[in-house]
Amino acid sequence: MGPFVIHAFGIAAAAALFTAYWLIHKTAEQYLSNFVIIVVAGLAGGLLWGRLFGQGGMTQSGLAIVGCSATLLLASREQGRFWFMLDAFAYAFTFMVPIARIGCFLAHDHIGIPTTSWMGVQFPGGTRFDLGLLYAISGAGAAAAVFCISRRRPRSGVVMAVALASLAVSRLVVLPFAPPVPTDLAAAIGCLLVGLAIVTVRLQDSGSRAATVSSMAIALDTFHGNGHPGFANPDHRADRAHRRSEAQ
Repeated sequence: MGPFVIHAFGIAAAAALFTAYWLIHKTAEQYLSNFVIIVVAGLAGGLLWGRLFGQGGMTQSGLAIVGCSATLLLASREQGRFWFMLDAFAYAFTFMVPIARIGCFLAHDHIGIPTTSWMGVQFPGGTRFDLGLLYAISGAGAAAAVFCISRRRPRSGVVMAVALASLAVSRLVVLPFAPPVPTDLAAAIGCLLVGLAIVTVRLQDSGSRAATVSSMAIALDTFHGNGHPGFANPDHRADRAHRRSEAQ
């Protein structure tokens, strides 16, 4: 477009960020400023990680580590809303992944092992799997799993844990088609185990279900009307309780 070059990956990345921003706006509007901080921190971390370890450009490891660290730090400052914020951001970012991965596929910058499969892409060195496509497909499966779980009104923290575990699985199923990278395998297994552990702990919580039902439940239930489909903003629950007491 004139002197400007518009890359397909840039369009997909922008679409992914807009989708996450929109979901946060619909389910946890009070955390939009946190969303901006986390995105900036993640992008800076991805670039810095690439420079420090000689990988060049934006690195997924740096983006994920710094972005997750920033999310945990900001959530820890939310009194009584730690799990709500994690649920909300996990829900939004899970939908970011497959959209961003479409950009990776269009850029063809994640080259897999040689193949004769119909899914192979012709690269200069022969036909190989395009990992961007495989990650987009598996990432869409992870997003579908998180969406289905969120509609069941899970206890707080479960949506975040399922997102972590499902994204780990989405990476594990693609790794056999990628050149071996032991750190990727270890990180994916670690995320899967952490996600399963959190689900187990949260489901075994001795509190009543009414008190521990996911904060995402009501916010997601109202998505089709004034928000999204299974997690309730604590402020929304307090407002409804106050209105009921006034009506009585």
